[in-house]
Amino acid sequence: MRKIVLPLLLAALAFTACHTDQKFEINGHVSDKNLDGEWVYLVPMENAPVERVDSTQLKNGSFSFKGKVEAPEIYIIRTRPFLRLSHQELLVVKEPGTLQVYLGANSKVAGTALNDSLQNWKVQKEIIDNKMLYLNQNLKNADAENQAKINAELDKLRAERANFSFQFVKNNQNNVVGKMVARIMKGAFTAEQRNELGIE
Repeated sequence: MRKIVLPLLLAALAFTACHTDQKFEINGHVSDKNLDGEWVYLVPMENAPVERVDSTQLKNGSFSFKGKVEAPEIYIIRTRPFLRLSHQELLVVKEPGTLQVYLGANSKVAGTALNDSLQNWKVQKEIIDNKMLYLNQNLKNADAENQAKINAELDKLRAERANFSFQFVKNNQNNVVGKMVARIMKGAFTAEQRNELGIE
Protein backbone atom coordinates (compact mmCIF):
# COMPACT_ATOMS: atom_id res chain seq x y z
CA MET A 1 0.00 0.00 0.00
CA ARG A 2 2.81 2.38 0.92
CA LYS A 3 4.43 1.83 -2.51
CA ILE A 4 1.27 3.08 -4.21
CA VAL A 5 0.50 6.03 -1.91
CA LEU A 6 3.96 7.61 -2.03
CA PRO A 7 4.09 8.05 -5.86
CA LEU A 8 0.54 9.41 -5.82
CA LEU A 9 1.45 11.90 -3.09
CA LEU A 10 4.55 13.07 -4.96
CA ALA A 11 2.53 13.47 -8.17
CA ALA A 12 -0.09 15.54 -6.33
CA LEU A 13 2.59 17.78 -4.79
CA ALA A 14 4.23 18.28 -8.19
CA PHE A 15 0.86 19.15 -9.76
CA THR A 16 0.10 21.65 -7.00
CA ALA A 17 3.55 23.26 -7.24
CA CYS A 18 3.21 23.57 -11.01
CA HIS A 19 -0.11 25.37 -10.73
CA THR A 20 1.07 27.57 -7.84
CA ASP A 21 3.94 28.77 -10.00
CA GLN A 22 1.45 30.10 -12.58
CA LYS A 23 -0.02 32.69 -10.23
CA PHE A 24 0.81 36.37 -10.57
CA GLU A 25 0.32 39.25 -8.18
CA ILE A 26 0.77 42.96 -8.84
CA ASN A 27 1.00 45.22 -5.80
CA GLY A 28 1.01 48.90 -6.64
CA HIS A 29 0.79 52.34 -5.17
CA VAL A 30 0.38 55.83 -6.62
CA SER A 31 2.16 59.09 -5.96
CA ASP A 32 -1.06 60.89 -4.97
CA LYS A 33 -2.81 59.26 -2.01
CA ASN A 34 -5.88 61.47 -2.50
CA LEU A 35 -7.11 59.40 -5.43
CA ASP A 36 -9.04 56.77 -3.49
CA GLY A 37 -11.93 55.43 -5.53
CA GLU A 38 -10.20 56.07 -8.85
CA TRP A 39 -9.85 53.07 -11.16
CA VAL A 40 -6.62 51.45 -12.30
CA TYR A 41 -6.71 49.25 -15.42
CA LEU A 42 -4.62 46.26 -16.49
CA VAL A 43 -4.89 46.16 -20.29
CA PRO A 44 -3.26 43.70 -22.73
CA MET A 45 -0.93 45.52 -25.10
CA GLU A 46 -2.36 43.43 -27.94
CA ASN A 47 -5.65 41.59 -28.38
CA ALA A 48 -7.49 43.69 -25.80
CA PRO A 49 -11.26 43.09 -25.97
CA VAL A 50 -13.19 44.34 -22.94
CA GLU A 51 -13.36 40.88 -21.37
CA ARG A 52 -9.55 40.73 -21.15
CA VAL A 53 -9.24 44.10 -19.35
CA ASP A 54 -8.99 43.93 -15.57
CA SER A 55 -9.68 46.85 -13.24
CA THR A 56 -9.50 47.71 -9.56
CA GLN A 57 -10.09 50.76 -7.38
CA LEU A 58 -7.47 52.64 -5.42
CA LYS A 59 -7.68 52.32 -1.66
CA ASN A 60 -5.27 54.16 0.66
CA GLY A 61 -3.18 54.96 -2.40
CA SER A 62 -2.72 51.29 -3.25
CA PHE A 63 -4.07 48.73 -5.70
CA SER A 64 -3.52 45.09 -6.59
CA PHE A 65 -4.23 42.55 -9.29
CA LYS A 66 -4.07 38.79 -8.83
CA GLY A 67 -4.72 35.81 -11.04
CA LYS A 68 -3.28 33.04 -13.12
CA VAL A 69 -1.15 33.32 -16.22
CA GLU A 70 -0.61 30.73 -18.95
CA ALA A 71 2.32 32.44 -20.67
CA PRO A 72 4.18 35.76 -20.25
CA GLU A 73 2.34 38.64 -21.94
CA ILE A 74 2.85 42.41 -22.12
CA TYR A 75 0.22 44.51 -20.36
CA ILE A 76 -0.28 48.23 -19.73
CA ILE A 77 -1.18 49.57 -16.29
CA ARG A 78 -3.01 52.86 -16.66
CA THR A 79 -5.45 55.24 -15.02
CA ARG A 80 -8.25 57.16 -16.71
CA PRO A 81 -6.98 59.58 -19.42
CA PHE A 82 -6.97 62.79 -17.33
CA LEU A 83 -4.81 61.24 -14.62
CA ARG A 84 -2.27 60.00 -17.16
CA LEU A 85 -0.91 63.56 -17.26
CA SER A 86 0.51 62.93 -13.77
CA HIS A 87 0.56 59.12 -13.64
CA GLN A 88 2.61 57.67 -16.49
CA GLU A 89 1.30 54.51 -18.13
CA LEU A 90 3.49 51.52 -17.40
CA LEU A 91 4.34 48.47 -19.48
CA VAL A 92 4.61 45.28 -17.41
CA VAL A 93 5.02 41.60 -18.15
CA LYS A 94 2.24 39.51 -16.67
CA GLU A 95 4.15 36.40 -15.66
CA PRO A 96 4.33 34.10 -12.63
CA GLY A 97 5.60 35.97 -9.57
CA THR A 98 4.97 39.10 -7.53
CA LEU A 99 5.47 42.59 -8.95
CA GLN A 100 5.89 45.89 -7.14
CA VAL A 101 4.55 48.82 -9.17
CA TYR A 102 4.70 52.57 -8.65
CA LEU A 103 2.52 54.92 -10.72
CA GLY A 104 3.58 58.55 -10.86
CA ALA A 105 5.34 61.03 -13.10
CA ASN A 106 7.93 58.33 -13.74
CA SER A 107 6.27 54.95 -13.20
CA LYS A 108 8.31 51.82 -12.51
CA VAL A 109 8.06 48.08 -11.96
CA ALA A 110 10.23 45.44 -10.26
CA GLY A 111 9.98 41.87 -9.07
CA THR A 112 10.63 39.35 -11.85
CA ALA A 113 13.45 38.84 -14.34
CA LEU A 114 11.52 40.03 -17.40
CA ASN A 115 10.05 43.05 -15.62
CA ASP A 116 13.41 44.06 -14.16
CA SER A 117 14.90 43.81 -17.66
CA LEU A 118 12.07 45.88 -19.15
CA GLN A 119 12.48 48.53 -16.44
CA ASN A 120 16.22 48.82 -17.11
CA TRP A 121 15.54 49.36 -20.83
CA LYS A 122 12.88 51.97 -20.00
CA VAL A 123 15.26 53.89 -17.72
CA GLN A 124 18.08 53.97 -20.28
CA LYS A 125 15.74 55.00 -23.09
CA GLU A 126 14.19 57.80 -21.02
CA ILE A 127 17.62 59.19 -20.11
CA ILE A 128 18.45 59.55 -23.80
CA ASP A 129 14.95 60.78 -24.69
CA ASN A 130 15.23 63.55 -22.08
CA LYS A 131 18.61 64.65 -23.43
CA MET A 132 17.15 64.76 -26.93
CA LEU A 133 14.13 66.75 -25.72
CA TYR A 134 16.45 69.31 -24.11
CA LEU A 135 18.53 69.64 -27.27
CA ASN A 136 15.44 69.96 -29.48
CA GLN A 137 14.19 72.79 -27.28
CA ASN A 138 17.52 74.60 -27.65
CA LEU A 139 17.55 73.98 -31.39
CA LYS A 140 14.61 76.33 -31.91
CA ASN A 141 16.53 79.44 -30.81
CA ALA A 142 20.02 78.47 -31.94
CA ASP A 143 21.94 80.21 -34.71
CA ALA A 144 23.14 78.27 -37.76
CA GLU A 145 26.49 77.29 -36.24
CA ASN A 146 24.95 76.01 -33.01
CA GLN A 147 22.15 74.27 -34.90
CA ALA A 148 24.77 72.21 -36.71
CA LYS A 149 26.39 71.27 -33.40
CA ILE A 150 23.06 70.38 -31.81
CA ASN A 151 22.00 68.29 -34.79
CA ALA A 152 25.29 66.41 -34.65
CA GLU A 153 24.71 65.69 -30.95
CA LEU A 154 21.16 64.57 -31.68
CA ASP A 155 22.46 62.16 -34.32
CA LYS A 156 24.86 60.66 -31.76
CA LEU A 157 22.04 60.21 -29.24
CA ARG A 158 19.78 58.58 -31.84
CA ALA A 159 22.57 56.14 -32.68
CA GLU A 160 23.22 55.46 -28.99
CA ARG A 161 19.52 54.77 -28.37
CA ALA A 162 19.30 52.49 -31.40
CA ASN A 163 22.48 50.61 -30.49
CA PHE A 164 21.58 49.86 -26.90
CA SER A 165 18.05 48.87 -27.95
CA PHE A 166 19.51 46.63 -30.66
CA GLN A 167 21.74 44.92 -28.11
CA PHE A 168 18.80 44.56 -25.73
CA VAL A 169 16.68 42.90 -28.42
CA LYS A 170 19.58 40.67 -29.44
CA ASN A 171 19.90 39.47 -25.82
CA ASN A 172 16.14 38.96 -25.46
CA GLN A 173 15.07 37.60 -28.85
CA ASN A 174 13.32 34.60 -27.32
CA ASN A 175 11.06 36.42 -24.86
CA VAL A 176 8.12 38.81 -25.05
CA VAL A 177 10.16 41.80 -23.83
CA GLY A 178 12.69 41.53 -26.62
CA LYS A 179 9.98 41.07 -29.23
CA MET A 180 8.08 44.12 -27.95
CA VAL A 181 11.17 46.37 -27.96
CA ALA A 182 11.96 45.15 -31.48
CA ARG A 183 8.51 46.30 -32.65
CA ILE A 184 8.85 49.67 -30.91
CA MET A 185 12.40 50.42 -32.04
CA LYS A 186 12.73 48.71 -35.44
CA GLY A 187 12.33 52.02 -37.26
CA ALA A 188 15.48 53.28 -35.50
CA PHE A 189 17.61 50.26 -36.40
CA THR A 190 19.94 50.25 -39.39
CA ALA A 191 19.28 47.85 -42.25
CA GLU A 192 22.18 45.71 -41.00
CA GLN A 193 20.73 45.57 -37.48
CA ARG A 194 17.27 44.64 -38.75
CA ASN A 195 18.78 41.95 -40.94
CA GLU A 196 20.77 40.52 -38.02
CA LEU A 197 17.64 40.43 -35.87
CA GLY A 198 15.57 38.95 -38.67
CA ILE A 199 12.94 41.70 -38.66
CA GLU A 200 11.52 43.60 -41.62
